[in-house]
Amino acid sequence: MSLTKVTNSMIQGAVINVLDYGAIADATWNSGTGVVTGTDNSTAFIAAIADAVTKKIGVVYVPSGTYYLSTKFTIPASVALKGDGSMKHGYFYSNEFVAGTILLINGTAAQDCIQFVENTTFSGLTDMSIFNTNDNAIRSVVSVVGVLYPQLSRLTIGSLKAISGAGLYLSNSASGLGFQTLWGEFLNLSIDGYIRYALKLDGTLLANNFTGGDYKGDWVGIISTGVVNSHTFTGVKIESNFAAFTGRWAGLTPTYTNTGLFGGVSAPAYFYPIVEMGGTSAGGNTFNGCYIEIIHLR
Repeated sequence: MSLTKVTNSMIQGAVINVLDYGAIADATWNSGTGVVTGTDNSTAFIAAIADAVTKKIGVVYVPSGTYYLSTKFTIPASVALKGDGSMKHGYFYSNEFVAGTILLINGTAAQDCIQFVENTTFSGLTDMSIFNTNDNAIRSVVSVVGVLYPQLSRLTIGSLKAISGAGLYLSNSASGLGFQTLWGEFLNLSIDGYIRYALKLDGTLLANNFTGGDYKGDWVGIISTGVVNSHTFTGVKIESNFAAFTGRWAGLTPTYTNTGLFGGVSAPAYFYPIVEMGGTSAGGNTFNGCYIEIIHLR
């Protein structure tokens, strides 16, 4: 007997494939008009993830292609969404090169495009590109709140239009069991494209590892506003576009000093942090072999 479905999902224990739930990878992005078109795949993705929970299958597979979703979706415990590869934001934005699995998600104000379910463990995202499609004041493109052992790898995260939120937002849960987000693995994430903060660390967080990747925010590469301890950043590139001159970020106020920076000559200067470890954090955080750069266009 031959299988007629897109994947071997009729075999017990096989991964869930979103195409079996009606997903269609026909989305397009017009960089000139800023318009996204294509089939709304929200229902298909939500159904596939729900079925994975019911069948206790840990992987939801999203084949190569560009998918539009009109609303956010959530990733529950012990489920990972897996694609066929990510790509740099710049290439997609200009339509120079489009490849891998690409999700275009219409982020709702004050919310996220993808949200991990709170008070859960071992959920993940891997091998795909995730872009917000509008200029709503969303909290983040991807949020991980109250998750033990989250696993995110080989992702491109960004926004096609300027937003005031973060690319990746981490915090502890304020409800239920009140999990911290800790012992997470964040491997080779490329966060870039019209976002205020590439990585925002909020609430109470502990012992997450960030390895490789590029964290580029228009204001700050990495910002901490909570109790953040014992994080390790290894081989990470951290950048700030310092793009206030474009008018995208009204309210960006650099700090002025006339005493010199980093022990240098006493000369007036304006500066804004690329890494801002504020709040009551700073205990035991380490940066090993990281590259830090500011891009200030005039």
